[in-house]
Amino acid sequence: MTLRYEFKPTPLSREGGPGYQASIVLTNTTGAAMNVARLTFSSARILKPGDIQGAELLQRDGDLHVVGMAESIPPGVTKEIFIKNPRDRLLKITDWPYGVFAEDAKGTLLDLTIVQPSLRWDKRPTPVSEPNVVRSLIPAPSHLTMSEVSFPRPNHGQWVGINTSEISGLTPEVLAAWARQFQEFAGVSFTDVRDDLKRWPVKITRAEGHLDGYQLRVMEHGAELIVMNVAGVHAGLASLVQWVAGLTVQPVTIQDRPRFDYRGLHLDAVRHFIPFADVLKTVRLAALYKLNYLHWHLTDDEGWRLESTAFPELTKKTAMRGRERVMPPQMGSGAIDHGGYYSQSEVRTLVAYAAALGITVVPEMDVPGHARALLRALPELIEEADDSEYRSVQHYSDNVLNPGLSATLGVVKTLLDEIMDLFPAPYIHLGSDEVPEGVWENSPAAQEKAKALRLPNVRSLHGWLMRELEQHVQTRGRNAAGWEEILVDEAVSTATLVYSWQGVEAGRLAAQRGHDVVMTPAQYCYLDLGASDAPDEPGYYWAGTPTLSAVYGYEPTQGWEHDVAERHLKGMQACLWTELLAETWQREYMLLPRLLAVAERAWSSMHVNDLANFKERVALHQSIWQRAGWHYNAHCE
Repeated sequence: MTLRYEFKPTPLSREGGPGYQASIVLTNTTGAAMNVARLTFSSARILKPGDIQGAELLQRDGDLHVVGMAESIPPGVTKEIFIKNPRDRLLKITDWPYGVFAEDAKGTLLDLTIVQPSLRWDKRPTPVSEPNVVRSLIPAPSHLTMSEVSFPRPNHGQWVGINTSEISGLTPEVLAAWARQFQEFAGVSFTDVRDDLKRWPVKITRAEGHLDGYQLRVMEHGAELIVMNVAGVHAGLASLVQWVAGLTVQPVTIQDRPRFDYRGLHLDAVRHFIPFADVLKTVRLAALYKLNYLHWHLTDDEGWRLESTAFPELTKKTAMRGRERVMPPQMGSGAIDHGGYYSQSEVRTLVAYAAALGITVVPEMDVPGHARALLRALPELIEEADDSEYRSVQHYSDNVLNPGLSATLGVVKTLLDEIMDLFPAPYIHLGSDEVPEGVWENSPAAQEKAKALRLPNVRSLHGWLMRELEQHVQTRGRNAAGWEEILVDEAVSTATLVYSWQGVEAGRLAAQRGHDVVMTPAQYCYLDLGASDAPDEPGYYWAGTPTLSAVYGYEPTQGWEHDVAERHLKGMQACLWTELLAETWQREYMLLPRLLAVAERAWSSMHVNDLANFKERVALHQSIWQRAGWHYNAHCE
């Protein structure tokens, strides 16, 4: 017997304007009175005390709401809590409260049955037959000549005639990593050493050609890959894995080269922790589609995911969140503790594993905003006398580092040194985004620091801090990177890489100022946004709806001067944020198939733009994902 919970929303305006009303219906299905002292839930649609009738808003912390009721609910009785929010809209089920749990006055969890409509997650997509011939490469290659004859897919492959010393970076680890790709995505084994097996030889040789490009010949008696460097090896083998994934294989000759140097996937492991095995699995998928950067978001307001030997309290206090922990159960974590972190050993393993598949891991430590977990772990970075009032986009008022405190710069530099010891990437991402108005205004330390530096105001400390950190990473032979807000006050040098995320204009302007730019506009590249406008389609919509067609139709150079794009547009990146994505299959559903559209736009010529053909190729790849155990959105248009 349980307490039954149901949420019933009604729009205030049928014309689509702001405002909604709803009721939370609690029914006591037990034989005794139930004291529901606290009902806790997460909601991106923030409620204020006046929005609630029939209960009291006891606490709100970011998206976390705690509602209390003075009266117990008798057995068999229904209690209704009314909500009238004139500011926000509820257009999707993912707007509804989530991570709901109830407690009595002693803090004991009550048995709660949640009644809620289902989202359109395809937990187990309908099995598709393995295609006779895949005959489909994603991204589309520059040139492809195919024979109409075919031969049975080989079951066993063998590396032959490969001189690893001839191609810098081509190591036994690289061959082993790609052998796994063949097994996982195409069902071709390179690992069985039995002598009586018929083996299909794969040869890799070096010849002068286009840097990062490759030539590939696939024949019944074997495959030959000709490259200039190891980047060509990764790209060519990715094509070969895809090409032999059908029941039969057609002979083909391919010449190919990438459009952009940077082809990335951003992975947020903070809002919801991603198990280490899943990160490795994501690297394998990215490599299959010729992505070459993994931007790993490791710190944020809701947790700290990277082991620190200098400050072990970071993970001890803030890697987990829950009812009784330093970090509250934000982002729908609910009543069960959620979280985790990556050990330094795991990080080294991932970096090496990704490198063996041609992927560079770019770490992100987000400062000075999005630093709530850092501040809760290290309270010495909080100035007691600072009574500045601000509200972040995520509704926090305690998530920004204070550059005026003498300890701040030293702590951040120490953490950066640890990060640079673990990650050999040429870029270290410093975040710099979403620092709210009002920070440091009433901070004595910030005011004194700004005066000593002869800055016009305390707000200018943001740019000063980013310049200090940029110079610090440069002393280690690296360059800084950041979201578009890192250009605040134009304090950093043009050596800093800029990620344009709120739209396309910030990237174009940054490039005009001389910065290299990665385009990742939310309207096209944020894959946590819903793939359709259907109410039961999961995902946010604050920046629109990046359907598969919209993502594929994005052209990153549109509106750019040709010479500026040639010099400074480094590439594109898909972003997967995880506020709503707690489970492995949920993250996979949001990635596939839209990630392939980003991959093709970043690799293939801008003249490759046949949407119908792309969708046909995507459909053929469903069997590849199913073989590898990936979930996906089967109705994505």
